[in-house]
Amino acid sequence: MVKTLKKHTKQYLPDDLLKHLEKYPYVFNPSMVYYMDSFLMTIRVYDTDSKTIQAHLYSWKEDQPYTFVNLTEYFINVLTAQKVADPKLFIMNDEVWGTFNTGYVAKGENQVVLFQIKNTEVKNYFYCHYSERTRIEKNWAFFMKDDCIYALYGIDQVKILKATSLDIIKGNTLNFDAFSTVEKKKYQEYTIGTPLMTLTDTTYGFIGHKKIIFRGKRLYSGRAFIFSPFTETPLKISSRPLIHSYKSLAGNSFKFNKNLISCTYFSGITMYMNEVIISYGINDVDWNMVSIKQDKLWA
Repeated sequence: MVKTLKKHTKQYLPDDLLKHLEKYPYVFNPSMVYYMDSFLMTIRVYDTDSKTIQAHLYSWKEDQPYTFVNLTEYFINVLTAQKVADPKLFIMNDEVWGTFNTGYVAKGENQVVLFQIKNTEVKNYFYCHYSERTRIEKNWAFFMKDDCIYALYGIDQVKILKATSLDIIKGNTLNFDAFSTVEKKKYQEYTIGTPLMTLTDTTYGFIGHKKIIFRGKRLYSGRAFIFSPFTETPLKISSRPLIHSYKSLAGNSFKFNKNLISCTYFSGITMYMNEVIISYGINDVDWNMVSIKQDKLWA
């Protein structure tokens, strides 16, 4: 049975930020974390002046004005990246981190970028290199153990990568190698959605995407996973698919991606007040946030 999330909607954005976002015709795919009494959020907006989709970073505390960084402009300047696609935030090693990819490129490979945030500004960034990667990469889910950075690379055939320790990195490149692979393909229809959220010292929670293809067009729903990276069975899946609403399954008349039927695109997950906040996009044109108890999400 499908679990619809719309009824769990809860608003966490301050009024001034909501008013700011109203000036954009399309706002979608938020990724929010709660850290040290602050909320931080990346989100994608369609800018009518440049006629482009941009990635923004916002942060705020209760009863204080929000701060803003245009991540697209920042990374175009420092990386000469043409696009900041799928920006997502997460907590790693008790710090705020983010990741994005540089989108589709006609030739060569796109880039996966990992960046660190300090005092609501980008502190550092790293290109993520893996020799056996595909030409166009999307979402890697990062975590840290014993001062080394790991990445859940894929969940169709569970593969975990391991990078050089941060203490000995030279330059802005993180070189990853295969750390472990589960040979059996158990989740072939699934891809990584949200970043990882720490549940215990050895387990993480996240939302993955299930892709359904009908006549060459795609529909995306979600499923909650528990990830235990250093065990023989690293992934466990919840029993119920997740969508925003049944109405949203029909999609929207306007589409940035003509091959999309509809999507509940899961882009953020964080703990707040003993509940899980999930932030997600709706059909690449709208967004929502919900609050759910852990036992209800991973049931």
